[in-house]
Amino acid sequence: PPPPPATPPYWYSFERGGVHTFVLSTEHDWTAGSPQMAWLEADLAAVDRSRTPWLIGSGHRPAYTSYDTARGVGTQTVSQYLRPALEPALRKHRVDVMLYGHIHAYERSCPLAEYVCVGAEDPESETVRLANGTVHLTVGAGGHALTKQSTFKQQYWSAAHALQFGVGRLTALNATHARWRWYGVDQDSGTPTEADARWIVRDAVGRNRAPY
Repeated sequence: PPPPPATPPYWYSFERGGVHTFVLSTEHDWTAGSPQMAWLEADLAAVDRSRTPWLIGSGHRPAYTSYDTARGVGTQTVSQYLRPALEPALRKHRVDVMLYGHIHAYERSCPLAEYVCVGAEDPESETVRLANGTVHLTVGAGGHALTKQSTFKQQYWSAAHALQFGVGRLTALNATHARWRWYGVDQDSGTPTEADARWIVRDAVGRNRAPY
């Protein structure tokens, strides 16, 4: 039988510890002035960053991706419109991380602000300093057939990518430091192996000590 029809809310938020997470629907109207964007502005404006320092967002279709698809409206076409729709809210409210699916692969961006890489990345210490930018993570390789390699064209902002099944884990340690880990999973054994890891460091509201 067909799946039951979707029911609202199609966009929502929740808080756990020091993290405020908002979930958007990229399958509904997200243009300027839409009900969804009005909700997002009100939701982010109400967050007390001294109490909930981390802002994490999620949506199905990525605003930034090096991949494209030919089925229906191309992924790059959607991303080109989604980026300018989201960017004002991401910048105004200093959103730290965005998570996406849709592309059956893994990709991590540099910290981005107005389409420009900001902050700094140190591979030796596995540290990414946001400098009020946003790291965009595509984590869509959870089990469906992987996206074709032929659709990949690496963009200037792409810091890491993998065409491999896998999962990611983001842990906020305190008000300034979070740990991101991407685990690639072997198709034969099912064994996960850490393939990409970074400390994500944001500016502190007050004085905070690093966890290491």
